[in-house]
Amino acid sequence: MVGRAFLLLSLLMLGFIPIQFDRTSRPAGAADEQTKTIDVAAVDSVPSEPAFQSNSAKGRKEPDVVVFGVGDSGTRGINHFLHEAGNVHMCDGNRHRHTEDCNPTKACHPPNSADAMEMLRTDDDAPPQLSEMHATHPKQFQKVVQCERESSQTVFAGIDSSGAGEGESVFWGYKNPRHSYILPVLIEAFGNHTAYIFVARHPYDICSGKNQNQFRAFGHIFASGNSCMNFWFEAMSQLLTLIEEHSESARIVRTESLVLGGISQRDATSKCIASVVGYKYDEKAARASTSIMIQHNSSYGGQSRVEDNGKANRLWKKAVSETAEAHHALASKLGYNLTAYGLQEERDAFFLTEATSKVVC
Repeated sequence: MVGRAFLLLSLLMLGFIPIQFDRTSRPAGAADEQTKTIDVAAVDSVPSEPAFQSNSAKGRKEPDVVVFGVGDSGTRGINHFLHEAGNVHMCDGNRHRHTEDCNPTKACHPPNSADAMEMLRTDDDAPPQLSEMHATHPKQFQKVVQCERESSQTVFAGIDSSGAGEGESVFWGYKNPRHSYILPVLIEAFGNHTAYIFVARHPYDICSGKNQNQFRAFGHIFASGNSCMNFWFEAMSQLLTLIEEHSESARIVRTESLVLGGISQRDATSKCIASVVGYKYDEKAARASTSIMIQHNSSYGGQSRVEDNGKANRLWKKAVSETAEAHHALASKLGYNLTAYGLQEERDAFFLTEATSKVVC
């Protein structure tokens, strides 16, 4: 008898015999739990979702990525990088004639869109607040959101029909630098299903470069006194705040990290981009893509501008004269050293620093 009792007790302790409790003996209000039997074979047979899956493969209509930037920041280079390193099909006139360099979505951003321009207008001389455009201009905001959703599908139809991918299972997206000024629209239109990549570049490069179209179009809206540095500071400050508030799907990518950085920095930036967009990182493809970008490194870091005695040099000196402590502080958040610009030894050693903002790749 004692032996049988000892055997039963041993089986209970080892779990071979389930312990059953009288439900009526539990305190009032206790949860009514039921015994669950797990079929291991059934669990193993449930298909798992692929780790790297595009929106279209999931049956979603949102683009996987939208690329934008303030000034001539290098969005086209990032466009190329995404296509080559991640097999992300980005609309570009050189590759997909059907989309004519993303013209469909150009109808949604300022100044092409009257509604988008209206959202940037204020009653005083203060710069517009991008984070408030939904509240201050609700009707125009919803119109631009609808424009973005519809035009994005036109872009995708052009990419798909051009034979860029296999049916509707491709990673895809588009770049439009001026979408920086309607970033809240993008977030409303696509939510966290889309990656938002803001392409940054040293402000002295932006303010002394040949392409000053954004400054001419929006400089007077964001800054007074015809100051390119103040324009960069105001627009970049607001965009950094928005991106930090949506860090789950938005990142800042410095063009210089892929063009001037060492191999470890280029690899780290490439991995960061792959992670936020959602494609599988391919080291060989990423390095092959950045090796092409590196061929244009003389255009970055101010070397050509400082050595030139022409217009670029004058614009650089003007930007330096406009630089205030607030500009240095913002540049530091992005990982730029404004005091090291132009000289080869300075550019390599000090031009890029560790960004203090966590959203910088």
